[in-house]
Amino acid sequence: MRDLLEKQLINDANEGDTTVLAELLAQLDDEVIFNALSDTNQRIAKREKEVQDIINRLKRLTDELDGETMQHILKAVGMEEQMLSQLTATIK
Repeated sequence: MRDLLEKQLINDANEGDTTVLAELLAQLDDEVIFNALSDTNQRIAKREKEVQDIINRLKRLTDELDGETMQHILKAVGMEEQMLSQLTATIK
């Protein structure tokens, strides 16, 4: 099981996506598996779990979120310019 999770994390991380492992860890909530990962992979998994938690919180607020609120959130965390750059690049 540990080897499979390690391989999945490495594969996903190489592709820029570690959400699969974060979801598995969230579902399993198994410290033994988490502790079996290398320190680097633990940090990656922890970060992805934190990101997923934020996404879940935002989803619960869907009825209250509008464009202005999301813009305020992006500005408050210093990501407004980054998002604008990404959106501009996507449109081109």
